[in-house]
Formats: sequence, C-alpha cells, structure tokens
Amino acid sequence: MTDILSSLATWNNILFISLLNSALIFSYIKFNKYNLISVSNFFLLSFWICFFVGFLLAFFSHNLLGDYSLSVYQVFITVCLISICLYLYLLVFFVFDLLIPQKRLVLFKIPNSKSFIKILSSILFITSVLSIFIYVWKNQGFVLLKSTGYLDRYEANRGLGLITLLIKMYIPAIILFYLLSPTKSKLLFSLLLAIGFGLLSYLAMGGYRQILIMGVASLIFHRVLNDGISFFKTILYSTIGVVSLYYLALLRYNINIDDTGLGLLIGFTQDSLSPFNSFTKIFEYINTTSEYQNFKLFLGHFQIMIPRILWEGKPELILNSGNYYTQHVINYESTLTISPTLAGELYLMRGFWSLFIGFGLIAIMNVFLERIVIYYKESNIHTIVQNTFFLVVIFNAFWLVREGLEVYIYRMFRMYVLFWVFIVLTYFIYFAFKKDNN
Repeated sequence: MTDILSSLATWNNILFISLLNSALIFSYIKFNKYNLISVSNFFLLSFWICFFVGFLLAFFSHNLLGDYSLSVYQVFITVCLISICLYLYLLVFFVFDLLIPQKRLVLFKIPNSKSFIKILSSILFITSVLSIFIYVWKNQGFVLLKSTGYLDRYEANRGLGLITLLIKMYIPAIILFYLLSPTKSKLLFSLLLAIGFGLLSYLAMGGYRQILIMGVASLIFHRVLNDGISFFKTILYSTIGVVSLYYLALLRYNINIDDTGLGLLIGFTQDSLSPFNSFTKIFEYINTTSEYQNFKLFLGHFQIMIPRILWEGKPELILNSGNYYTQHVINYESTLTISPTLAGELYLMRGFWSLFIGFGLIAIMNVFLERIVIYYKESNIHTIVQNTFFLVVIFNAFWLVREGLEVYIYRMFRMYVLFWVFIVLTYFIYFAFKKDNN
C-alpha cells in the first residue's frame, strides 16, 4: 500500500485533488437548498480555507520558491485523508438532512415588544463601552500602541478574560439596533459604528482583528440572507475584508514586505488561515508514539470555565489539544498556542476511528444547527434575538475547523449563556419600566 501511495504522491496530483475538492465545495455551497450564509455552508467554506487553500499554497510554495517544509509524500497523505473527511461529512449531512424534520429549534423566549429589544441593545452597547474603558484603564493605555508582540497582548489580557468577552457585546448590540428596522441608511450607519468600535477594541486590546471583521461581516451577511447583496458583491466584500485583515496583521506584528514578500505572504497565510501541516505532524506523531489522548484533552479544555476564585491553584495554561500539540508534538515551550486543526484534534483522540466518527457527528450537529436558523427571513420580534445570535456565532465555524471541537463548543456555550444573562437582566428592567408606567 505504501508503495502505491508513494507512486501517486506528486505535486500535480496534490494540485488536482485540491482543485477538484474546491470545485465540489463551491458547487455544493452554490446549489444546495440553504442560503449562501448557512451553518453548513460556512463550515465548508472554513474547511476549504483551512485545508485546501493550504494545499494549494504548498504547491505554489514548492514550485515558485523551490522549497516547502513538508515532503510531497506527507502533503499527499494529508490531502487524501482530508478528502475522505470531506466526502464523509457531505454524505452524513445529506442523509440526516433528509431524515430529520424541518422543524425550527427555539433558543430564546422574549416578549413581543420593540421596547424590550431596544433595552437589550442599549445594555449590550453600554456594557461594551464600559468594558473597553476598564481594559484601557487596567493596562494604562491602548495595548496596540505600546506592545511589541503576541506575548505582550497575552500578558495584558491576563485576569481580564471576562472583560475581553464583554467588549464583543457591541456586535449583537449593533445587529439588534439594525434588525429593528433594516433600511439601507440604517445599514450604512450600523457599518460605520461597527468599524469604529472594531478599531477602538483593536487599539485597546492590541489585536483581535477578528472582532472588527465580525461586526462588519455580520451586517453584510444579513443583507445576503435577505437577498440584499448579490453573490458577486459578497465575494468582493469578502476579498476586501481578507486584505484588510492582512494589513492589520502586518501592522500588528511589525512585518515589512521586501524581496522575500511572496514567501512571507504564503507562510503567513498558512499560519493564520491554513495550518493543515498541524494535522500532518499530529498524524505522524500518533503513528510513531501511539499516545492517544482519548477525551482527556477535550474534557480538560472546559476547566477554563472555572474561575480562579473557586480554583485557587488553577494553572496559567490549561492543557487542551492546542497546548498539547504546541508543547508535546512540536516541542515548542511557549504561552503561544498553535492551532491543531479539527482533524488534528480528532486524530489525537483515537486515530482513524475518532477522525471519521468525529466528522460524521459534526455533520449531524450542523443539521440540527440549520434548524435553529431555518426561518431566518422572518423579521418579527421573536426571531430578532435568535437571528442576532446566529449572525454572531456563525463565525465560530472557522474556529471549529482551525482550533477544534472543544474550542467551538466552549465558545458557543459561553455566548449562549451570556445572551441569556443579558436577556434576564433586560427582563428585570423591562418589567420595572412597565410597572412604573402602569
């Protein structure tokens, strides 16, 4: 078997498989029954960016620069395994999408009142503004203006995890404000507001450029969902967004483009968006050592949720799949966590079994998530909060593919709980005002 695979392992075959699967993914996204912006479509787009874009970059790196860190055999085995995961996901999703009834799952219960939404939006917005002030005050200034690297941002964020999370609340606040009466003029104002607060949070925290893009993209995605923006414009705006992220990253890490610009660009793209080589290294590590982690790392990640007040000896770094990959697989001792990818995380558990079963279960999970947003075009009061939640958390699909299932579940759960905390708080204020008026 090894001899057959070795004979097939060529860069041209890697290019062919990558292009073939890219065409399959985009054909599915374009022609399936769901809107362009849906849970499964966004997952597939993230899957394409994380893996198949990476394979294409590896091909160009080898052919244009004459060098790549992995051998052609390593990349070929990786592209074959990832292709199998893709086909398995599509098959399971298609079957269960037919079997499971098209019944919407309701996440939030709120009064049928615009006043309730206005109060909720105001609370979220005020919370975000106060959180930015606290963050700047605790760090004695804007972190971006005085930091020199990732470790500075990490140190600035220590003990301020909740504040960092609350800063993001301006995103659902702006979305709720817009969805109450979604007009073109209100969209423009909301976009300017999202860009302004995104840049302010970027300055305050010294990074987290994904927060800026989340706020802007959420509003654009709503227009796409309601056929307000064409497919071509969506691609155009996405390209502008990616270029903007690159510029912010180059500014953030003080990177200068010189004669080696192409190699730097390819390397930076792979590290930021397409770290498929993490799966390659985990695959070889497990096959060499057989040190399967089962659910130890997966469950260990949720220790993050325990506050230090309740756990006095809580370690600075909780050992999850990302930290295990960083410190044990590639032996990089640092507070920096390098993404293991979803495939790498699953393979760490129990090899091929956990890899393929994991992708099947994710397909089933996405079928249920589609039921949450199945009536996204409704604009009544009851659906506004649920649609806002969807527009905020849909970006977690990328973190699912890049960081792993444990990070995805944690992010989704904490955002859901946080939404309910603000909804309950809004209930108290709403009924207090209502009682006074009566």
